[in-house]
Amino acid sequence: MTCKMTCKRVTIHAIFIGSVLLAACADERTIQQQNKQQSAAQIEALGLVAGPGRQNDALEKLVSISKSGNVIAQREAGLTLLFHRIPAQQKEGVAWLSKAAAAGDAEAAFTLGEASRAGTLGQIQDTRAAIKHFEIAALRGHAKASLMLARILKNGDGVERAPQHAAMWLKKSAEGGNPQAMLLLANAFASGDSFPKSDEQAAFWLEAAADKHYPPAIQALAHATEGGLLGIKRDSQFASELWKEAEEESRNHWQTQ
Repeated sequence: MTCKMTCKRVTIHAIFIGSVLLAACADERTIQQQNKQQSAAQIEALGLVAGPGRQNDALEKLVSISKSGNVIAQREAGLTLLFHRIPAQQKEGVAWLSKAAAAGDAEAAFTLGEASRAGTLGQIQDTRAAIKHFEIAALRGHAKASLMLARILKNGDGVERAPQHAAMWLKKSAEGGNPQAMLLLANAFASGDSFPKSDEQAAFWLEAAADKHYPPAIQALAHATEGGLLGIKRDSQFASELWKEAEEESRNHWQTQ
């Protein structure tokens, strides 16, 4: 009887321990799942606090979420460690950024592309590696990455020139809203460089770039309006207003997107 009671107690105890362990595992899975499901806005806000705000607890939280496989957290942790922390943490920052880029994060891939192109952030200068990173970003709608690809392939910077591919990426960048690309595309249509010559298309993209408050585009539109170029109606008064606008935008330290 005593043996039966002892065995029963041991069994109950084992079941209790097993339940505790299962609950602990479930809690860990729940935490990991919650980390993965953190909204992009919440994580990017955490990145601001961890980066420019330089709050260590926020960085620790970012790294914790990154370990659960959250790609946005990996990107934010990487950017924070690379640009807002001590140089000794640069390697860790690149590692997190590489994980995010490998998972398809456009901003992480673009940052690594810039680092490979310029040989910064501890990376060896390697144009081909830069192109691979830029392609990942560009295929996910990163307009500036598309522009970088267009420039590299157009000029043959470290690789063989590929004007037609460059034109494709330039158009993609312009369609993605990059004003520099819009202005370059306008010039390409105006001159017939890699695109069929078209004053109509040139005027369309020139006006689109100017609408982005991009000073060089506003200046070019002012010049075209002043001279009645690209099929744009000559209007000296409007041209004068555009020259003033371009000057004001330049003075306000406007930066390209």
